Amino acid sequence: MLKYTGYLLSFHNISVSISLILLHVLLLFSVWWKSKGTSTSQLSKVQRQLFVQAFCVCTLNFMAATLYVLMQFFALPYFMILVAEFTWQGSTGGAVFIYLVLNRTIRNGVLSLLCRRKTHNSTHPSHTYRQQGISR
Repeated sequence: MLKYTGYLLSFHNISVSISLILLHVLLLFSVWWKSKGTSTSQLSKVQRQLFVQAFCVCTLNFMAATLYVLMQFFALPYFMILVAEFTWQGSTGGAVFIYLVLNRTIRNGVLSLLCRRKTHNSTHPSHTYRQQGISR
């Protein structure tokens, strides 16, 4: 028998799960509706990329919320508790990794920040004088 049941938490998790499904369907419908008149392949590639990224982020949140509701009312096997923990961690920080893997623009920006070659900002005095036409 459960000693403590947080009904407000369960209501929140169930509403998050339902909202994610509805919002994802709304996103898919919106992208489809706006692209009805266009025929460029570039637009459809961006649309697919947007949809896949949103789907991955929403799936982590949906799984975490749903599993935590199930854990509160039913005895789940140990591996499901582990899955719930990993999806909860993924829902709080997994979007970063999803965007790094699936979004080329973000990935290239991060790589350019991390792999930037160090340049010396200090100028050599004789070099500065030569540029300005001043002799030492």
